[in-house]
Amino acid sequence: MEKIRERGWVKLYRKMLDNEILFDPNALVVFIWLLLKANDKGQKAIGRKWASKELHMREGTFYDALHRLEKKFQMVVLTTGKATIKYTTVTIRNWRFYQYGNRLANNQPTISQHSYIIENKEEEPLNVKKTKELKEKAHSLIGK
Repeated sequence: MEKIRERGWVKLYRKMLDNEILFDPNALVVFIWLLLKANDKGQKAIGRKWASKELHMREGTFYDALHRLEKKFQMVVLTTGKATIKYTTVTIRNWRFYQYGNRLANNQPTISQHSYIIENKEEEPLNVKKTKELKEKAHSLIGK
């Protein structure tokens, strides 16, 4: 098995309960698997045969779920290189939305983070503005 991030986590919002993907179990499993396997740029190179085997799915079931993620749910972008058809690169849309790089593992901000937020309440740093924009885009994608 390839070495990916051994630590860390992705986050799922309860708003997903309002998204149609919840009622498509195969697409949901493939999407969560992609979230867990993606690199730090939100991409994963996959081969249909080995990916479906890893997920204990038929190849056709995996392929159909992956294409629903792209076309119906618009949660991923699929790219197949012309030089090879052995793999497809999957890019997760709004990848950063599913990451939480500046928090501790226990999900509590540090004292210095609190101080920074309080001291700079008037002026939001650029990264906070970008985070808010990404959250808004993600909310629109999941139906809220």
